[in-house]
Amino acid sequence: MRLGIFFSFSTVWGGAGCADEKRPCPIGTVRAPSGECVRDEDAGDVVCESDAECDIDANPCTVDRCVSGVCETSPDGLDADEDGFVSTACGGDDCEDTNPIVPIEGEICNGVDDDCDTIVDEGLYVAGTDVQISDDFAVNVSLARVHEGAGYGVLWVRDTTWEIVFQLLDEDGAPLGDAQPLSGVRKRTDVPGHVALVGVPGGFVAGWGQEGLVQHAFISLESGPEFPGFIESLGKTEARHVDAAYSGAVLGLAWIGIDSFYWPTWAILELDGTIVSGPTREENTTPPTVRIEWLGDRFGLLFETPEAGNILLLDETGTVLGSGAFTDGTAATPAAVREGDLVHVVWSDRKALAVYHRVLGADGARVSNELVIGPGGYSADVAGDGAGVLAAWIVGDGDYWGELQARVIGAGLEADPVADAVILPADDRADLYTPPSVVAGPDRGFGIAFGAQSGGVFFDRIVCE
Repeated sequence: MRLGIFFSFSTVWGGAGCADEKRPCPIGTVRAPSGECVRDEDAGDVVCESDAECDIDANPCTVDRCVSGVCETSPDGLDADEDGFVSTACGGDDCEDTNPIVPIEGEICNGVDDDCDTIVDEGLYVAGTDVQISDDFAVNVSLARVHEGAGYGVLWVRDTTWEIVFQLLDEDGAPLGDAQPLSGVRKRTDVPGHVALVGVPGGFVAGWGQEGLVQHAFISLESGPEFPGFIESLGKTEARHVDAAYSGAVLGLAWIGIDSFYWPTWAILELDGTIVSGPTREENTTPPTVRIEWLGDRFGLLFETPEAGNILLLDETGTVLGSGAFTDGTAATPAAVREGDLVHVVWSDRKALAVYHRVLGADGARVSNELVIGPGGYSADVAGDGAGVLAAWIVGDGDYWGELQARVIGAGLEADPVADAVILPADDRADLYTPPSVVAGPDRGFGIAFGAQSGGVFFDRIVCE
């Protein structure tokens, strides 16, 4: 005969959730009626040889040390950097408790929240003097940094002949050489929408829609600006609102393909024009806005659907890694940048007439609430300089043009505090439906380019001082 012996776990272990109560408390503590380990006042001194033996009250907001062979607990709160300020995690004023310099009064331009008011480098970013790049009346301006070294390139659509024009700039925004048309004279009905420029080794890649197709051109800088090294076409449908991003290895192109519907479409290319994957399209029937960004270890494709603003995550082969909705409302002209482990997204809500900001995780999951950063705003763009994030947009005043505005957002913040200062001159006026183009500068700060109402393409530097 076989005998089976069965135990009731609820009897042996005291019921669900009580296992921890059977574990021994640390030396010098006893089990309270609540089940927590508390200091045993009658236990006397706790003998020790190292600080690691002295977590005698199991409280992370007190400091327990081994002093002369006896454990001592400081009731003053956690001060890991020993600067005299208790960590904010324990009700104190020190938001950087591993940095003995923080907190101080005011801010220093260093990417740290020095005064612990939850905003990094507030009030220290200032705009320079506008540099006029061209006399052209321009729409759809795109700015890019030289991939290695100082300087910028800027691409725009000439509003009289509808040509695509490229201009090389030095690090202060001054033109180098003459502007170079990349396409011939076009019909107004073939306006390409958004045009794209991205810095790559040896030059830039430009992308735009022309004659119903996606065009892309390599612009070599080996011997100064040259006519495109190659021009290729992608896609079979009419193409508008082209964007581009470079991963350090391959190029991501995105655009809206139009037949009887609007289709967010993308392709991955080698720099010599060889197609790695695509074109691939996402089924959608929404107004044509799409962006592609390199987010540190993957591409992010941002577009609007009838229900939400979406982000699609792609690897360097074009394989979809995941997706999510960064907002449940309308999301025109979305843009994103990754700073550290967080992705900052900005977009325009056409119904609410506002620019919004939200923080996502690297996997596209929402980390923060969405926040209005630009009441009355349209057409936003965003960039990060390694310490802060700059968002820029246009605020309309009842006509086709509006005031150019920008704000700095703390890069590492999961709540949504923003500096409340508009840092661009009030007389900067730009095309309401064309986003200003923002990129990180060579040091701390940013470059911004836009087409002005009075005519001309302009560049401005925004620096942290």
